[in-house]
Amino acid sequence: LPFFGLGSLAAVNLDRLGEFSLRFDRSRRSKAAQLALVVASLLLLTFRWWPGNLLPAPVAQVNGAVVAVGAVAVVLIAVCLPVAARVLSSRILVAAGSISFSLYLVHEPILVTLAVIAPPDKSWVAPAVGIPLALVAGWLFYVLIERGTHRLARGTAGCARTRLLPAHVTAFARRCGDRRHFRESSHVRLRVTWVS
Repeated sequence: LPFFGLGSLAAVNLDRLGEFSLRFDRSRRSKAAQLALVVASLLLLTFRWWPGNLLPAPVAQVNGAVVAVGAVAVVLIAVCLPVAARVLSSRILVAAGSISFSLYLVHEPILVTLAVIAPPDKSWVAPAVGIPLALVAGWLFYVLIERGTHRLARGTAGCARTRLLPAHVTAFARRCGDRRHFRESSHVRLRVTWVS
């Protein structure tokens, strides 16, 4: 819930945050402040890992909220700060974005397994070994499964368009213009929305 709530709050105020970030980017001490903001956000995002087992119980109970604030701050930095946008457009990070869904699918089983098998006094093993391992596994998952699945989905969609949608329906939709809805019957009753 903290992630969703903070994300919704940021989304509602995104225009205002964008305007503020442009003014902030032009200020004299902006570069140092931006660097401090990035470092603070990353520390908050990884808060759960840094202290290991040294956290007192009351602090450990709020670490989910701290991580949520860090996650929202990282997203806002990526969206609002021009320097971050330039950095995130690099080839390496664009490639990382390509495998992000595959990485999302494989990272948790890897990290959780390592956290369970690591000795309690070596809690650093899970992130130190698990992150590189998850990156490799995510890339392999992308190459072997996700990329092929995308091709299959595009091929299936193209085949469905040409074979299942009658030619006169497609021609009529092209003549329809702006955002009209119509129904056409063949073997299956279809509702097609045409957006020019």
